[in-house]
Amino acid sequence: MTSMLEGLTIVYSSGILIILALIAFSIMGWFSRRKLIGKHVFITGGSKGIGLAVAQQCVMEGCHVSIVSRNESDLATAVDQLQLLSDTLAPKLSTKQPGFKQRVTSISADICNSDKVSLCFFISKKRVFYPSTPTPTILSHSHTINTTPQLKLAVIKSQIDIGQPIDIAICNAGMCIPGLLLDQDISIFQRQLDLNLLANIQLTKLLLPEMLSRKSGHLVYVSSPLAVMGFAGYSSYCPSKWAMRGFADALRNEVQGTGVEVSVAYPPDTDTPGFAQENESKPEICVKVNDSLGVSLYSTESVAKAMVRGLRMKGRYHLPTPDLGSGMLIAAVAGLTPKPMNPVLSVFLAPILVVVTSVCRVLMDRAARKCNVEKKEKER
Repeated sequence: MTSMLEGLTIVYSSGILIILALIAFSIMGWFSRRKLIGKHVFITGGSKGIGLAVAQQCVMEGCHVSIVSRNESDLATAVDQLQLLSDTLAPKLSTKQPGFKQRVTSISADICNSDKVSLCFFISKKRVFYPSTPTPTILSHSHTINTTPQLKLAVIKSQIDIGQPIDIAICNAGMCIPGLLLDQDISIFQRQLDLNLLANIQLTKLLLPEMLSRKSGHLVYVSSPLAVMGFAGYSSYCPSKWAMRGFADALRNEVQGTGVEVSVAYPPDTDTPGFAQENESKPEICVKVNDSLGVSLYSTESVAKAMVRGLRMKGRYHLPTPDLGSGMLIAAVAGLTPKPMNPVLSVFLAPILVVVTSVCRVLMDRAARKCNVEKKEKER
């Protein structure tokens, strides 16, 4: 009887400690939140889809917003929407910060062209903070970021060093071209690597020096749940997103103690024009494997709200996602990066995550196997 009482006491005490720990971590998370009003947010791929939704949420937070995209027509429509939202929120923002004037702008650029990346970085600074000043002449020589003379970047910086710099860069531009390995040319792999990975690295190399010099800045890489998993139909897409996550992991450690933050976002399947286009070219096996996981389609607003909520949290590396399954998978493969869940909760969820991921693997493999068998039977 005594041993039973001792056992119950231990269980009860452990439960109380767990609850207290969870409350403590929740309180810590609450007090670590920050305001984004007055921050300059620079968003690539910001004319539609997730990028535009994030821009809208940032405007609602009181941020200055610059959106970058190739399509000038889409940009014009997007910036009009953002300006209208900004005008609507102006009275509310002025009560929070008297005299505050919010600005939004758009820049048409192909970020895969590194000289245009340099140009749009400069124009963004001038338009947001010097709206009445004509854009100065830029040096006309075209070089890649890796070989651009330091003098060129110094000249660009010298013309903008008085203005407010980019505080948060959201590397959102990307593409997905689904298909089977043997059906896709190697150029399909290269196109996705160029935009999803290398363009973001080039932009980082351009923005990071100034962020380091002022000991402040936040680099956000919009990745995908397919940065921590992979299945049929995405053999050309997954490498770019896995590499983006690996790059961010390394950079996060590299900038420790400098004041620069790094974060990764993992939007789930989202109702965007890009996703609709992606669905048109998905091979049958890809559709069936995806369906076997019971994946839901989320609105751009819900995805953007989760991302911006994460931006308000100091030190949040893995930004929140509205999809519970993706969130659990990301937590399971966080590696040596900060855990997206508090440590106590992660310990207790670990056995559950093992079971869940194992079940998902079985479902995926079964769906792929069945599709391949059916395909062989049809070919007979």
